[in-house]
This record gives sequence, C-alpha cells and structure tokens, in this order.
Amino acid sequence: MMKVVTRMDAENLHYFEKAPIAKAVAHFAVPMMLGMSMSVIYSILNAYFLGTLDNTAMLTALALTLPLFSIIMALGNLIGMGSGTFISRLLGEKKYDDVKHVSSFAFYSSLLLGLIVIALGLPLIDPIVHGLGATPDSFGFTKDYEHRALRGFGNHVDDRYDSQCCCQYYS
Repeated sequence: MMKVVTRMDAENLHYFEKAPIAKAVAHFAVPMMLGMSMSVIYSILNAYFLGTLDNTAMLTALALTLPLFSIIMALGNLIGMGSGTFISRLLGEKKYDDVKHVSSFAFYSSLLLGLIVIALGLPLIDPIVHGLGATPDSFGFTKDYEHRALRGFGNHVDDRYDSQCCCQYYS
C-alpha cells in the first residue's frame, strides 16, 4: 500500500526530522503557549466581570471551582502529554501506522475518561461543593458552576455561558 504524503505531513515531518531543534521547538511550542495564555486571560477576564457585579458569593464560586478545573485539565494532560511523547517517538522511528493507533487510542481514552468524570461527578456534586468549602451564600453559585464544568465547560471555551449562569442569580 502506498502512503500519500500531503504538504502538511511533509512540513510537520520536516520539523521532526531535519529542522534545527530550536526552530522545531518554537514551531510546536508557540501555539501551545498561546493556548495556555488564552486560558489565563479567560480566567482573569472572568474574575473581572464577575467582580463588577458586586456579589462576593459569585466571585467565591469562581475561586472554589479552580480545583475541579485543575483536576479536569490534569486528566486531559495525562493522556495528551503521554500520547504526544509516544507519538513523537513513533514518528522518529517512522512507524506511521502505529502513530494512527496511538492517536486513536488517546482520543477514545480521553473521551472515556471524560465520561467517567461526568458519571462520577454529577451524582456527587453536593459533596464535592461542600468539600471545596462553599458557604451557604456561595453554595448555589458554586454548584451551578461546577455542574457546568462537569458537563463539559472545563475546557474554558464558552466564556459567555458562565457569566450568564451567575447573572441569572443576580438579576
């Protein structure tokens, strides 16, 4: 079977095989740093806008959700970092069929892990919120925010929704 190499494949292989290390690291690291920076900017803006509502319980809920967000991100990194380094090694060995298998395994493993987190987290949401230290004033906001995080908000993409969830209590 003949493998068709696209321009994108050839360009990425160039960075793995022939490019100077500094250039290759910069090529792959800059998008990752930008993504991480966006997550930090999101958190700062989120705290700023919730702070303008003059409701400390909402801001407390935002702070209390950080541990759950961190755990969700750590679980994602567990699969992402491990599979990424393994895939890099396989690319170096030119085992392209194994790369497809490992990337498929990583994708389905992360999907399964996400479903497990949801299945365990949603029924246990009240003890989780109590364990995070929510006060009676912030319990409702924290529970609502954690609920959205467990349903998939943990990827920090939809910043409009969390502001709306807290604003529904304020108005």
